[in-house]
Amino acid sequence: MALEKAGGYYYSTGGSEAIVRGEIGVKQGEIASFEPGQTVVFKDGSRDHFDVVVFATGYTGFPDTVRATLGEEYVNTFNPVWGLDAEGEIRGVARESNIPNTFFAVGALAGSRMTSKSIALQIMAQRLGVWGERCESHLRLKRHC
Repeated sequence: MALEKAGGYYYSTGGSEAIVRGEIGVKQGEIASFEPGQTVVFKDGSRDHFDVVVFATGYTGFPDTVRATLGEEYVNTFNPVWGLDAEGEIRGVARESNIPNTFFAVGALAGSRMTSKSIALQIMAQRLGVWGERCESHLRLKRHC
């Protein structure tokens, strides 16, 4: 699941257990405003004091991200992201995106540190003019890639 869609799993780092033990409180709701003294006013009229507020607004996918950051013109042109290609490689992550000068690096810090090196090498190859066609499948190789 991690390789095909970057979801459907969860690595616990202790936060979930702290919530279960009551050490971290959680309240869901739409925030209307903030007041002095770390008080949050919710749209339902309730108020509560919090040390930290985390906005977990959700993620709607790459098309919405591309639309918001690069514009509508690229929404239907970028290469698929996630899932595995014919070679068993993750599609669209740290690979050419079909949007000029754009690569997608996704995931937590540890994963992004690994993919950033691959992206850097690809950018350098493009700048040096040695970037060739990407191999889609070992069955269709016309040359070594």
